[in-house]
Amino acid sequence: PQDTYEHALPSKPVDPTEELHEFGHPADLNTFKGLVEIERQRIRLHKWAGGLAIVQNTRPSFIDRKLKLNGSMLRMVVSDHMVWFVVSLFFLVRCSILLELNVKAMNDEGYESMFVRIDQSNVAKAGSLLSFFLTFFTMESYARDKAQWGAWVNSCTAVLDIAALVRTSFPAPEAKRIMRTIMAAHCVGVVSITDCAYGNADFFVQFNKIYKLVTPTEMARIQEIGVSRDGYNELTCWVMEMMQEMKDTGYIDSAAASQLKMILLTFRACIGDLFDYHDGPIPYVYINFAQIISLFFLPLFSYAGAVNIREGAGFLITDGRGGIVFFFFMDWLFVFLTSFFVQGLQRLARQLQNPFSQDFEDVPVMRDLVLEIKYVRSMLHADYPPIDEQAEKRFDDLQPAGGQGFEHAKGGPDYRPRFGW
Repeated sequence: PQDTYEHALPSKPVDPTEELHEFGHPADLNTFKGLVEIERQRIRLHKWAGGLAIVQNTRPSFIDRKLKLNGSMLRMVVSDHMVWFVVSLFFLVRCSILLELNVKAMNDEGYESMFVRIDQSNVAKAGSLLSFFLTFFTMESYARDKAQWGAWVNSCTAVLDIAALVRTSFPAPEAKRIMRTIMAAHCVGVVSITDCAYGNADFFVQFNKIYKLVTPTEMARIQEIGVSRDGYNELTCWVMEMMQEMKDTGYIDSAAASQLKMILLTFRACIGDLFDYHDGPIPYVYINFAQIISLFFLPLFSYAGAVNIREGAGFLITDGRGGIVFFFFMDWLFVFLTSFFVQGLQRLARQLQNPFSQDFEDVPVMRDLVLEIKYVRSMLHADYPPIDEQAEKRFDDLQPAGGQGFEHAKGGPDYRPRFGW
């Protein structure tokens, strides 16, 4: 096949949502169309989380409200079986105790309860220790998430830095070749990081059909190696060899070549950090310890809250005042909120461990890659206008606030920066 593409990086502007072509079924995350659909939802949710929609004074539609609910912790925690087990245990024990109290009220004879009361102060101490541990666990997961986001953003910044340097130093064909190769390395690196959706959907192949990052011959070589870390490493080496060729041909000197190579190594180090985070998750024993503590604490807390009912509350069932309903609901709500807090922190910590999966709060990989292509295209096709001597002269004739010209103000003893500089 022909080893070139015409207009590999055209100057046409790129829209992050319109140019994401769709293939496959949108409900299947193992297809490119499924990834596109969740990416669009992720972008909309990030706009709401960042307050962008509020700034633009746009009211949420039904789809937006449904999306905000799907991406909330409420949906994840409500679907947790442990929460409903704890709440059901409270309901069962409390109803049994109320039944005992009514039997005791109707019979003057002594009636011993089958439920043993627990000192709630001891349960509170255990809850304090658990809260401290879960909070620390969540903070560690958030720090891990923030570090991975930072590494990803730094890798995107390194690509744009290289684009600015090659645009001003290399001929257009060589500059385009280098930039499409390093962007292909960026895309393959993402596929190597994520071990679920992006790899299963043949993401790089479909993405390359749209944006033509590599030629057919180059794609055949990448597929021979594998769209994996091996392919990512080889693409990075291709870029390094191209930079060395430009130095050998005299387009750049040793200092500029060293600067370009240093930025490329920074890019490689950022993706390498993501590899390290992916290969070294939070130890399982740490997660398992939190699960075991919660497994013992939550049922104990629910039972303690159910059996510690004030004396005489059972009589309120028959006196018509409805007080028992209020006490029952408040105790039940407190148990539910505690379970929501404990299980929610664990869910939150697990969600933050890997920001490159298919959750709503993860990194919008497609959007960042498409925007990266857009910015690189605009930089490579930047056309510096000719110098307008009249405009330069008019600029020199501008008067600072004090009424003195540039030359006088710059040469005088009272020189100060102008225009707020």
